[in-house]
Amino acid sequence: MKKKIHLICTPTNEKRAAYPFSLMYLHGYLAKNGLDSEVLDCSVLRWKISHLLDYLEANKAELIGITGYTYNRFQTYSAIREIKSRLPGCRIVVGGRHFSSLAAETLKHLKEVDFVVRGEGEITLAEFCNALYSNSSMDGILGVTYRKDGKIVSNPDRPPELDLDKLHYNISDFSKVKGDYSFISTMRRFPASQSFMVMTGRGCPGRCVFCSLSTKRIRFRNVESILDEIEQMIKITGVRNLTFSDPTLTASQKHLVSLCEGIIRRNLNIKWRCYSRADVLPEMFELMKRAGCVAADIALESASPHVLQAIKKNIKVEDVLRSVKKIHELGMKSFVYTMISLPDEREKDAEETVRFVEDVSDSLDDATLAITQIFPDAELYDIAKARNLLPANFNWFDDYHNTSYYDKSNLRSNVPFYIEHLSL
Repeated sequence: MKKKIHLICTPTNEKRAAYPFSLMYLHGYLAKNGLDSEVLDCSVLRWKISHLLDYLEANKAELIGITGYTYNRFQTYSAIREIKSRLPGCRIVVGGRHFSSLAAETLKHLKEVDFVVRGEGEITLAEFCNALYSNSSMDGILGVTYRKDGKIVSNPDRPPELDLDKLHYNISDFSKVKGDYSFISTMRRFPASQSFMVMTGRGCPGRCVFCSLSTKRIRFRNVESILDEIEQMIKITGVRNLTFSDPTLTASQKHLVSLCEGIIRRNLNIKWRCYSRADVLPEMFELMKRAGCVAADIALESASPHVLQAIKKNIKVEDVLRSVKKIHELGMKSFVYTMISLPDEREKDAEETVRFVEDVSDSLDDATLAITQIFPDAELYDIAKARNLLPANFNWFDDYHNTSYYDKSNLRSNVPFYIEHLSL
């Protein structure tokens, strides 16, 4: 077998210029371990499926890795089938949260898929490639689901890697990626500013039932390596604005203090925004402000105490109120996310949420109200099944669109709403 894997984001209707960071993590770790790979993001390359098929055929691709998301799953499924049809001898391995949570179902419904890499894929994919290239058994590789003797086999999960610097990519690798990519984009909430993205850790300590980011343990990179990356990105982009893309940058006070003090010590002179927990101590926001923080997004979800308990949010409405007022007092921007139609939520609960946002609107820059949707890697999926809130024959592989709310062409239409006590 040709010892090279093509790592692919399949064609979608989306047009973007940002690097596919999930694939770059895989590419970087494979390179560190002497394994050859090529990243192809069709949305950035502006490729249709015909372009991708022609390229793979011309390069005699034998091993193809594909990532996909729940929103674009039908386009990804279609691409997988067409790739296998054009290159019947190739081996296809899929990964990412959508396929990880549906590993056995993927092999059952998509005969064209040969393997699923579950969870964080860097180490698993490297071991998988080495085994495949040497024609060795997959039996001892943690985090792989595959077919053996006509049966679907799922090896035990791989524990999360604690040393994130071991997995982190080299920024120099980005220059070798095919396509016209950019590190910078418009800074969210600041339309006149350009920014780049930095991630300092993985996982979220929360247990919210609607979310797929929960992990048993949140892990952070070495702060000095984070600061080095920020300095490097400033040199590359000429931009001093950034977004910390961690699900919850403020989840660990120790990490937050170390990061902010490092930014101040190195005199980085940056402006940044982040996603924050609501129960942050006021003095932490003061430190964040001194380190250059200009905005924090806070997920309230609901202002109803009993709904917060039902969704395992583990915050109090008073926490959000205190944080929003403190952020405003410091001259920073605050944004609050809320949701409607959560487990056990009635109309009066939804009204509580709307009233809360109205009451604190003088301290807020913006707030959103999203209808709760069900994803396969969230506990909410199990709750919805147990409460018979999904069609009896529902699965993630047959056609599904909520055309009573979205136009079928809208990608969001293919993910079901959680509708329990409220009408659509």
